[in-house]
Amino acid sequence: MQRHAQSGFTLVELLVSLALLAMTAMLLLTTLVTGRGFEKRTAGAAMAAESIAAAHGFLRERVEMIVPDSQFAPGGLVADVVGDASVFSFTAPPAAAFRPGPPQRFRLLLTRSGTLTLFSLAPLSTRADADSPSVRGWQRHDLLERVASVEISYFGTAPPDNQRRWRQRWQERPAPPELVRVRVGFPPGDKRVWPELIVHPATSTASGCRVDRITGQWQCADRAA
Repeated sequence: MQRHAQSGFTLVELLVSLALLAMTAMLLLTTLVTGRGFEKRTAGAAMAAESIAAAHGFLRERVEMIVPDSQFAPGGLVADVVGDASVFSFTAPPAAAFRPGPPQRFRLLLTRSGTLTLFSLAPLSTRADADSPSVRGWQRHDLLERVASVEISYFGTAPPDNQRRWRQRWQERPAPPELVRVRVGFPPGDKRVWPELIVHPATSTASGCRVDRITGQWQCADRAA
């Protein structure tokens, strides 16, 4: 009587099967980790883009609505718009969350902690001096964190050449600049991109007129007087 060999796995076959299972599990785990990393990076990039877009929009709205509040100076009336390559001060209506209300004083700068911030000060505020270089007592609106540099420039006609061109300083001019440009740089390795922001202030100075800081209404001198 012929005996038939019983079916089954040999030790070698078991070891090979276990090795294949381990390799499959390793591949699945690697794929899972890679997928989660890609998802995390994608989400991070989307959040960064949204933050930059929000900063763009908030800053653009404020600069577009500049109120060319006239101030008396030795050379005549000048617009209350002052800026250099790192700090920009101007008057504009408050942000939507603080309306209705009279125009506020704004100041854009990069803080020591690396945050691009737009500071605001309400008219007749006793918390701070609007003409002081310090922003202590001002309300801060943080636009973007982990910023390495900011460069602000102004397009328009100004002494000494009186040519229409980009400038690093704007002060004691009868009108706001025609354009304001804001460039932002990030630390090495930071993949965020700040699209160059160029804003055209929608208003121009009316000679002999100024804004009442309490009511927000224009007050103009009678030219016939």
